[in-house]
Amino acid sequence: MREQIDKLVESRDKAIFALQKETQAEADLTLKIDEEAQKRTNQEKADQKTRAENVAKAADERKQKELDVMRAAQDAAFALIKDNQQRELKQLETQSNRQIADLQKRLTTEKNLTKVAKEAINQQILSLQEKQNIDIAEINKKYSDAEINRQIEIETELINLSLAAVKKGTQDELDLQSSKLDTEMQAEIKAMEEKIRLNENYYKELAEISAGKGSDSGEDTLTGEELMANEIANMKLAIETKYQQDKEKLQQDFDKKTSDRQALALQNEFNEKLQQLGENELLKAQFILENERALNAQLLEMDTAQKEALGYSQEQYEALVIASKQQNY
Repeated sequence: MREQIDKLVESRDKAIFALQKETQAEADLTLKIDEEAQKRTNQEKADQKTRAENVAKAADERKQKELDVMRAAQDAAFALIKDNQQRELKQLETQSNRQIADLQKRLTTEKNLTKVAKEAINQQILSLQEKQNIDIAEINKKYSDAEINRQIEIETELINLSLAAVKKGTQDELDLQSSKLDTEMQAEIKAMEEKIRLNENYYKELAEISAGKGSDSGEDTLTGEELMANEIANMKLAIETKYQQDKEKLQQDFDKKTSDRQALALQNEFNEKLQQLGENELLKAQFILENERALNAQLLEMDTAQKEALGYSQEQYEALVIASKQQNY
C-alpha cells in the first residue's frame, strides 16, 4: 500500500514537473516572440526615423541648393546695375539680409541651443542691423561727397573759362573772381571737415579724458561728437574770415584800379580842354580854378569806403583836402 502511494506521488510530481517545464517553455517562447516583435517594432521605428531624417536632409539640401542658386543669380544681377551708389547699397543690403537670415534660421532649426546661445545670436542680429545702417550712411556720404567735389571741379573750370574770356578790369571779372573764391572756400571747408572726421577717435578719447576730470570736479563735459563739431565750427569760421578778407582785398584793388582809370580819364579830358583854350591865360586860370574846386568837392564827399578803396589813410586824406583848399585860394 505504501509503495502504491509513493508511486502515485512520484507520478504526480513528474506530471507537475513536466507541466511546469512545458509552461516555462511556453513562457520562454512567448517572451522570445515578444522580444522579436519589439525588435522588429524598434527597427521599424528606427527605419522610419532614418527615412524621415533622410527626407528632411534631402529637403534641406534641396532648399540650400535653391538658395545658393538664387543668391548667385542676385550676385550676377548686381553687375547690371549701372549706378555705382545703388549697386553698392543693394549689395550691402543683400549681404546683411543673408547674414541675418542665416542667424534666424539657426534659431529655428538648432534645437539644442541654450538660452545664452539664443541671446548671443539675437545680439548678433541686432549688431548686423546697426552695422547695416552705419554702412548705408557711409556709402551715401561717400557718393554725396564725390558729387560735391565733382560740382566744385565743374564750377571752378567754368569760372576759369569765363575769366579767360571776360574783359580785364571789369565788374564781370570781379564777380567771377569773387565766385571763384567762394568755390575755393567751400572746397577748403569740406576738406577740413573730412580731415577732422578722420580723427573721430581722437575726439572720443579727448572727451573720455575730459569726462574723467569733469567727474572729479563736478563740471559738465562735452562728448566727442560735440568737441569735433566745435573744432569744425572754429576752423570753418577761420576759413570764412580768411576768404572774406581776400574778397575785400579784391574789391579794394578793383576800386583802386577803377578810380585810377577814372582819374586818368579826367586828367586827359582836363588836358584836352586846357589845350583847347589856346593862349588865353585868363580862361586857363579860371578853368584850372573851377577844376580844383570840383576836385575839392569830390574829396569832401568821400566816405570811408571810398578812402580805403583809393588807399588813403585819414592823414593822407586830410593832407589832400588842405592842399586842394590852398590851390583854390
